Amino acid sequence: MKVCRCRNSDTFFSTGAYIDSLEISGGISDALERKADNFVTVMLYELNETFNDSTIYKEKPRYVTSTLDSAVVFKLENLKEGRYQLIALKDKSNNYKFDPRSDKIAFSSEPVVVPSDKPYKLRLFKENGSFRALRPSQASGNRMLGGFEGDPRGAVYTVRNGNEMVPSIVTRMPEKDSVQIWYKAPKVDSLQVAIKKDAFEKDFWVKLKNQKKDSIGFTAEKAGTLSFREQFQLRSATPLTAFDNTKITIRDKDSASVPFTTDYDAFNQKLTVVFEKKEEQRYKINMMPGALVDFYGHENDTLDYTVATRRLGDYGNMKVVLQNAKSFPVILELTDAKGKVLAREVATKPEIDFLSLDPATCTMRLIYDTNSNGEWDSGSWMEHRQPEEVIYFPKDIILRSNWDINQEWDVGGG
Repeated sequence: MKVCRCRNSDTFFSTGAYIDSLEISGGISDALERKADNFVTVMLYELNETFNDSTIYKEKPRYVTSTLDSAVVFKLENLKEGRYQLIALKDKSNNYKFDPRSDKIAFSSEPVVVPSDKPYKLRLFKENGSFRALRPSQASGNRMLGGFEGDPRGAVYTVRNGNEMVPSIVTRMPEKDSVQIWYKAPKVDSLQVAIKKDAFEKDFWVKLKNQKKDSIGFTAEKAGTLSFREQFQLRSATPLTAFDNTKITIRDKDSASVPFTTDYDAFNQKLTVVFEKKEEQRYKINMMPGALVDFYGHENDTLDYTVATRRLGDYGNMKVVLQNAKSFPVILELTDAKGKVLAREVATKPEIDFLSLDPATCTMRLIYDTNSNGEWDSGSWMEHRQPEEVIYFPKDIILRSNWDINQEWDVGGG
């Protein structure tokens, strides 16, 4: 019995009475971001009668190697002839097993047949995971916080006081993996919260104390200068349920009335006021008492906001012409060096216009929106589904004020 050591690995595996000499190699990229993770573990599992989809959660692989701190390539050496499942992990616990709550994963869609001289390309992604709710806790006299894993959209939260249904609304806690459960209830010691989505269904009891209640209030998402790509938005401190646009006015610097519409994102508690903006203008937005009413019947006090626009020449424009796109729709995004999205367009044709862009140096990426939902979707090992494909433009884009760019991009060539 002899053993072999795979390159860049500290793990040894028995291969039989002789040293095998076959190998495979390839590269690893991040499925969404431009820069790949370092120190990624690359593994091969034998496709034998004992292998199934749950094997990678429970058992260590037959062969293993690792990328280095700066490399995005891998090589597995001293392999035995056979059929394998190729897996890569950003293995946070370093146990050579897939933990979807903490690890990124990449996998080959087809079996790897050794010997092979094919270079394998793996795209590393974090699974969204199945929805799971955590026990809610009281946050104020009329609100609970409930943590979750996965995607909370579509989950049904039902609040009860004994057999009596308690009126409630569920919203997202900004930038947290928690929802806010707003309720109207008499003074009680506890409430029951039943949560259901897909295969998850569970009841929780939440003990309550006498606490101060949240009250109506508003915060402007953007004050001062408003770009032509932005809309005026208010975030409400409590969920809103009624709107009276007759009590809202917008006037320009000449006191002329400006037409508008409103749109409320109930899950994120955001009110958007949409109106046509002109250059070098100042807009006064006034909301009289009763324009906005929250879940508890409370009305806003008088609200006044002022926003201004700059010259159109302070911005740049870019037309992107795609060549050899595989399919439409696509999502085209401009991001800064840290990956923050500066501008995005969903397109159903090869020509995409980005208007009124702030001067910046940015990265451009294309997402093949295969399910046409307007966002990038991650993959799933259990569903054998790869993440939606992302392609990066090979050079930075320099946006200048008062400048028009016409950019051709052969996405078939990368």
